[in-house]
Amino acid sequence: MRLKSVQLARRPLVLAACGAPWVRVGAQQPLQVVYPAPESGLDRRFDDMVDLLRMALTRTEARHGPFHLRPHAEFMSQARQVLELERG
Repeated sequence: MRLKSVQLARRPLVLAACGAPWVRVGAQQPLQVVYPAPESGLDRRFDDMVDLLRMALTRTEARHGPFHLRPHAEFMSQARQVLELERG
């Protein structure tokens, strides 16, 4: 049974070493969450989605740590968003 608990204890370290962004090991900076920017300051089409994202992050903050939610610095079309995600 001890071997299984050691394996489970190491799992977050392995995931963190692999670059898994959702894994928290020790005291870290807040998770930086960047969502697509609106087309203009008057664009409110996706406010409900951002509110839902904020609510989910707030409700899981005790387990997964603090977060900082912000829009991207510039608007990108959906095609460009996909391209940027593919580039990494």
